[in-house]
Amino acid sequence: ATAADDSVRDGEEALALARAVVEGTGGQDPWALGVLAAAQAEVGSYEEAAATAERALGLMRALRGGAEELAELE
Repeated sequence: ATAADDSVRDGEEALALARAVVEGTGGQDPWALGVLAAAQAEVGSYEEAAATAERALGLMRALRGGAEELAELE
């Protein structure tokens, strides 16, 4: 979903794969949620992407609390 080359970017496939990873992690992995947010944005689901990104950020704060990880997400 984030490839610079449009010819290799496939938002629908990225969305399906990201959903599977999020499901496999029980929705508790902020990095997986970040990937899901990117895929959602790629297919035009911007409000859903923003909500997912906020959820990822909240989990990062709760789980890690590290300034470096937070800076990467913000």
